[in-house]
Amino acid sequence: MDNRPYFTIITATYNAAKTLQDCIDSVRSQTGVDIEQIIIDGASDDGTVEIIKRAAERKDTKITWWQTEPDTGIYNAWNKAIRNIRGQWVIFFGSSDTFWQPSTLSSVKSKLDCVSDSIRVAYGQVDLILPSGELLKRYGSDWSIFKKRYRDGEQLAHQGVFHRKDLLTNGNFFDESFCILADDLLLKEELMTGDACFIDIKIANMVAGGISTSINHLAEAISEHRRICAIYNIPRNRIKRYLFYFITAIKLVLLRRCPRALLAHLLDLGRVCRGKRRYYTKMQD
Repeated sequence: MDNRPYFTIITATYNAAKTLQDCIDSVRSQTGVDIEQIIIDGASDDGTVEIIKRAAERKDTKITWWQTEPDTGIYNAWNKAIRNIRGQWVIFFGSSDTFWQPSTLSSVKSKLDCVSDSIRVAYGQVDLILPSGELLKRYGSDWSIFKKRYRDGEQLAHQGVFHRKDLLTNGNFFDESFCILADDLLLKEELMTGDACFIDIKIANMVAGGISTSINHLAEAISEHRRICAIYNIPRNRIKRYLFYFITAIKLVLLRRCPRALLAHLLDLGRVCRGKRRYYTKMQD
């Protein structure tokens, strides 16, 4: 009998005592499917390690492996975890991420059981929310619609992405020269020519303010996005590609010269002009 879990949830932490318990509780509450959680901590000193220890000692724990030691960042932590994966499908959660409801993963399993073996990436919907619970954006749309936008540079929210185990265990480690978008780089390698499967289920809530959505790390995120676009000649239309680089250069100049409060208003002005909700100024409140 195969006792391996169906899902592996990997969580990297560093001084995450304020939010980690909610994440662990959300994983433990999943019903109707065998799962495991792997937690890699970067030598936290705020009580995070104690939270992990207590959770791992519970009889109903889903934590099968954890460690705490200094690391060089989230992708260094994820690469450590990859060596210990047992599940058939893998999802990466931040310390503040939570599943939508207790039946989320069992619902996803029923969809993944029907997915072709040639598909190594599946994804669902993720809500980006403020700490207050206000919805800012919902990620995730049908692959037949999203594929072109994705191959022109858009990204998937990792909290809603399920990776088939062999995508991660055949030497495809995350590039640790990236600090924010190594997960996008790995997925681009798979999906610039291959296909993904969209699961029309809300998977998780992602609380805004993490490294990938913080204004303090925006310059780094833009630079890494530009690196990925250069690797894959994105956007493929030459005029769009030059326009992208021009706009990126302007953003980097603003990031380096503008006070943070003014920058937040300018960035949100651009969002409003594109029909999107304010984000950066709300994070300043």
